[in-house]
Amino acid sequence: MNKLANHCFWFLSLLILLNSCSKEYSCEDCYILKQLPIDCQAIQINGVFRQAQGLDASNYIEITVQFNKPGYYYFLTEKVNGISFSAVGNYTVGLQIIKLMGTGTPTQSGIFNYKVNNNISCAANILVENQPSPSNVFYYSATIDGVQYEAKALDTNGITAWGAVSALLGNNYETALKAVVGHNTWPPSSGYTGLMIYKGWIPQYPTATDAQIKDFLKPGSYSFADPNWVMNPPFKNGVSIVWYDLNGKSWYSDPSDDQTGRSFKITSSVDGPPSTNSNYQVTITAEFNCKLYNSNGDVKTLTNGKFFGFTGRY
Repeated sequence: MNKLANHCFWFLSLLILLNSCSKEYSCEDCYILKQLPIDCQAIQINGVFRQAQGLDASNYIEITVQFNKPGYYYFLTEKVNGISFSAVGNYTVGLQIIKLMGTGTPTQSGIFNYKVNNNISCAANILVENQPSPSNVFYYSATIDGVQYEAKALDTNGITAWGAVSALLGNNYETALKAVVGHNTWPPSSGYTGLMIYKGWIPQYPTATDAQIKDFLKPGSYSFADPNWVMNPPFKNGVSIVWYDLNGKSWYSDPSDDQTGRSFKITSSVDGPPSTNSNYQVTITAEFNCKLYNSNGDVKTLTNGKFFGFTGRY
């Protein structure tokens, strides 16, 4: 009798487990990854993972799986350090590469372990980097047409950061400020990218105080505007983004007044970096999304844009 009761207990437990799995994975015939051959040496981690920076389309895990039976499969990891990975779909028999897309925002830096469908035999170990240090690493990063681009202004990689002004024009001496991260020549040489943020305009620029320049770059949301590269009035206040691709081709944000689907926000502005002369500089951190166009009218979509650079009085 005890043996029968024991069997009933395990049978009921199995039913509860199966019902729970059915609700979790939303399919009646789910096969979890630990029941399938996986090449542990072939796990690939894609994208840059940073503390407090939300994941995008560039952040994912690739696993190689041998499917012995066609069907509907659901792969996922637990949520660790604020992020998780998942993929779902119908797969045929054979060896296939599965892309598990990442979601969430890492809360801490360090190395974190992600087991797919609780597979304990092999897992992805993901390094989450610290946010760039304001004292020594200027950078830009963005996903452009689904491809992740990044440039860090290190001393050894040919990438640098600088600030500049457009010109001193007319009786009012109106001037726009530029902040750049890119190759140490501008436009960048082939094989390098570069991004410039252009913000206009400051009237009476030569006599503007440090406080007025800093206020011009204060945190807040700003509209996109025509940067008026030919320098003909009337000037419009706003921001513009210029990006050079790996082939040395330039792309510009839309100069129209329609702000639909795009945004630009300065999230912080602080004094510095220090200058060796009388220049006054302001370090800014910005986030943005927009469309980019070339001279032929081709368009690219820029998302999750981030910028850490400086500009000011020159």
